[in-house]
Amino acid sequence: MSLWLTRIQLDLRDYAVRRDLASAVQLHRTMMSMMPAGLGDNPRSRSGLLFRVEETRTATSLLVQSRYQPDVTRLPSGYRDAMTKSLDGLLGGLANATRVRFRIVGNPTKRTPRGHENPGKVVALRGADVEQWWIRRARDSGLIVSAVVATQLSDISERRHRHSGPIRHVATRFDGIATIHDVDLVRSAVAD
Repeated sequence: MSLWLTRIQLDLRDYAVRRDLASAVQLHRTMMSMMPAGLGDNPRSRSGLLFRVEETRTATSLLVQSRYQPDVTRLPSGYRDAMTKSLDGLLGGLANATRVRFRIVGNPTKRTPRGHENPGKVVALRGADVEQWWIRRARDSGLIVSAVVATQLSDISERRHRHSGPIRHVATRFDGIATIHDVDLVRSAVAD
């Protein structure tokens, strides 16, 4: 199965872009609009859609990863200059012992212990626990981390339904260097 990466420049003056950036649920809907119809009961999972906002001094853009080549013509006009490329060649060229740079945004959490039948509450990790969380996740995904910087981002909070409480995700960006120790695990982690 192919994997695609798309960079989309955002016009922050555009109403639809501002609306989407203000709502995680709305931004997700807009990104899913690029995916083909008929993906079944769990279209987000089937599409493999992942995205993050990238902000630099000069521009704001979205990086979108998906299992299907996105149809960027379905996006509102404030989503501009989209460039899509296949990741198949990059993933196919990876090998054990290759040093790689990474940037990933994660939601570092742990489940508190309860009982056998009653799982504990999911809580956000903060401080030094965050880097250790990523180092474990990276190792389980085929990487040995040699350097990492964790940057706390703004929490992502959203109400999915009018009468429900907010859902909050702690967002942390991890930048660093790692060495591939199991290329098949890396490919699987990127694709899943």
